[in-house]
Amino acid sequence: MNVITRLNLRSFRTEKKRTIATILAMAIAATMAVAILVGFRSVQLTIYNRERQATGGVIAFNQITARQKDKLLASGHFASTASLKEMKPVKLVDKKRLPTALKTPNHFEITELTSKNLNKLVAPLLESGHLPKTQQEILIPNDLSSEQNRSGQKLTVLAAGQKKDYQIVGTYNAYLPGFVPTGLITYDQQQVATSETLIVTPKNLTAIRAQAQQLASNNQISAKQLSFNENALLMLGQSTNAHQRVELYSTILICLVIVGIAALILIFTSINLSVRARRQRYGLLRSIGMTPKQLRHLVYQQALTLAIPALLLGYLVGIGGIAFAIQRLNQLFVKNHVNMQLYFAVDWLPLLSAAIFMMLITLLAAASPAIRASHTTPIAAIRSLSISPKLTRHQLKETRLIEHCHKPILKLALKNYRRNAQKLTMLVMLTTTVAIFISLTSFATNVISNAPSGTNEDLSVTMTNAPEQEIALKQILKQSNNIKKSLIIHKSNIDASLVIAKGPSSGTDLPLVTVDAQRFKRDFNNHPTIINTQIYEEFSGGNRIRAWLFAEKHYQGPVTFTTDLQRSTKHPQKVMLDDVHIVPITQLIGYQLLFPIDGGGALIISTTQYHELFKPLKIPKDSIDLLAGVTLKNRDKHIALTNALKQRFPNAEIYDSISANAESTTIAITMRVIALGFISLLSLISLATIINHTFSALIEQRRGLAMLQSIGTTPGQVTKMLSIQNGLMMFKGWLIGSIIGSAIYYELAKQSQIEPINTLNLPVAQIMMAGIVLILIQLIFAIITHHILTHQNIDVLIRND
Repeated sequence: MNVITRLNLRSFRTEKKRTIATILAMAIAATMAVAILVGFRSVQLTIYNRERQATGGVIAFNQITARQKDKLLASGHFASTASLKEMKPVKLVDKKRLPTALKTPNHFEITELTSKNLNKLVAPLLESGHLPKTQQEILIPNDLSSEQNRSGQKLTVLAAGQKKDYQIVGTYNAYLPGFVPTGLITYDQQQVATSETLIVTPKNLTAIRAQAQQLASNNQISAKQLSFNENALLMLGQSTNAHQRVELYSTILICLVIVGIAALILIFTSINLSVRARRQRYGLLRSIGMTPKQLRHLVYQQALTLAIPALLLGYLVGIGGIAFAIQRLNQLFVKNHVNMQLYFAVDWLPLLSAAIFMMLITLLAAASPAIRASHTTPIAAIRSLSISPKLTRHQLKETRLIEHCHKPILKLALKNYRRNAQKLTMLVMLTTTVAIFISLTSFATNVISNAPSGTNEDLSVTMTNAPEQEIALKQILKQSNNIKKSLIIHKSNIDASLVIAKGPSSGTDLPLVTVDAQRFKRDFNNHPTIINTQIYEEFSGGNRIRAWLFAEKHYQGPVTFTTDLQRSTKHPQKVMLDDVHIVPITQLIGYQLLFPIDGGGALIISTTQYHELFKPLKIPKDSIDLLAGVTLKNRDKHIALTNALKQRFPNAEIYDSISANAESTTIAITMRVIALGFISLLSLISLATIINHTFSALIEQRRGLAMLQSIGTTPGQVTKMLSIQNGLMMFKGWLIGSIIGSAIYYELAKQSQIEPINTLNLPVAQIMMAGIVLILIQLIFAIITHHILTHQNIDVLIRND
């Protein structure tokens, strides 16, 4: 063990409090670095696994032989595998079963899968119904679904010149990414084929493309036969798109740069504080022959030695904190029925990166104190001489407040505050910390929130307008004992969207709603009615104004309508309704269930009027859907009703706003946890830096404070004087930081356009929280200062012995 190591170890033993304080300061920085890197790795693997599960794998070896498949499986490189047969071309026997909106010709491919492969490859894509369980059952893509093609119906296809009947058991989303080719999907008990596609998930996530290409080369598989789950590889930074890779890693780099700057200042302050406290010792070492180079090595070794326990503590707190947060969030996902799971991942890469990051930051932070220590002259250090501050004439001039202050302690505190050379640095740091804390926490708390569903109903059902479907829906709602309110109407889809050709607010698009004659007479007095709702207009002078969709709130008179399809023709057809009333939705309480006050308006007419008046517009017969809205007595039982509706109407579009709001709330909470965690750790680093600066200034003033005590000033009076000095700085930093932070929050909310600016409130809670934290710091400083002044040896400090 060399002399420098022995000196450092002895210093750590004799100055335990200072050593522990420095380790804790470094540990705060290490905790944040570890939390960011481990958290980022966990998010990476969470999204990777989500994309992998959605498609059934990461790599696909297409059109390979059975022998090649066996050799690949025997390699032992894969965590999971799935496969599908070569597809068979088929045609629908009845061409009328092709929906008019489907642009694809009558050419399909049928894929046969075993139960295991159906669950892996198709279950994530399932939209309605269930997976095929026999060779006579079939899944169809959602763009083939129609009233003629729905669950329970027979579908006859022509394959190799032979007809075969299948029963439709459900639909899947053909637009989601996946390895299964778009077409018809059925069950096959034994998957034996001359050509197959093998879909795998590798065990080793490093250089997945290179692994796949090497395996393909070893098994005589061409590169063209390889395909990849690009979304999964993107999150691992293995995308072929360089721009996407740069975006991914620049995000983590920006976070580390922010943390690095804050950590650099914090660790520099801690090491600099230790170097200043040991200045006399360094002078003695120089006097007995230690060279400046050895002194620099002494400081560097001291900093790196303290960084090791700080890093271990950072590992413990950072990993533990991320693990606890992920566990709590996963519990929240389960409670709110959110189909999401966060993965907790700790591997060598983030841990090694955190260690390298901390060592580099520590060396950079120790550079300036080490140079300062090496320049210490023996005489100056032994006599505890410090460089006299250079005061300007402006700093020496007394303000009116100081001139009119007659209390000696207060006057001395004001003079010292005015002449403090480090005041500006501390004030900027404090103001920045308060501004960042207030602005970002306010934004994360108030703006990053769950998006409203836009409707007032708990459940809504949209399906094809068929009398038997409406009767069945009414029966289900009647049998349920959990229905509070319900409303069933007929609403146009996009093909029947109306446009006001002449009348109030010409050019406005409106959906068409039809109701039965009894409801039309009871609720609308047989008048065609435009429901008037409110919208947010564009920003005007920084504000978003809420206004009615139709400014003519009480209009009664003729309105001419057309459609988008007609408007694009050479001679567009139009229909005029004589006595149209515009009624605010606030007067139609029962219809707020499907038409919220901040939603879109609609034209309501009777079913009879629809058939009589809108034939000239050539609106397609299947362009009117059945729409139902329901509110529940017990909202916790929404899943039972949703499942009953899905089972009875597999092709219906069922929107569960309770689940949707719970999911958006949960995601918003996750975002707030991440944002607030980052902000809190960053603020903690800044506050620790401020505390270090404050106590560093106290240690530098110990001799001057001892002289004040020698002339009769009590420790209590000196503590009061220092508390006034620091209190003025903290109050000024809090006040300026609160103003700047509120302005930044206001601007962030304005740019996000999530909340109307005129509804934003001053972030009082965040401002008060910042103030309380600064008051606590001030109280702790006063207690420690009084303790130091009470127990310090005045004679030794004054005589410099």
